Amino acid sequence: MPSPSLARTRSPDQSPDQQPLALTDEQMSALLAAAHPLPPDSRSAFLETCACELAKLPAIGDGALHRVVMAVQRQYFDPPDLSHEHAPRWSSRRRNGVRAV
Repeated sequence: MPSPSLARTRSPDQSPDQQPLALTDEQMSALLAAAHPLPPDSRSAFLETCACELAKLPAIGDGALHRVVMAVQRQYFDPPDLSHEHAPRWSSRRRNGVRAV
């Protein structure tokens, strides 16, 4: 059942034929949770892109939402640097006989 809290008034830049998305509370929570690991300055763009992609679909089920979120999240996710500079301190010290403190 769509959440009544998602009903929005039309913003001035929204075209008259653009309808708000009808997402369940669980779907909205999943969408917001998917935005959480993204950098804060990318979250708004991520949510807007998801909304545009979801608006193209005839029906928004849980599976469709998941597929859209995963595809769009790949565009905005910036993975952490896991180079050797940031390796755990026990990785090389133990091999050299030096005990980590």
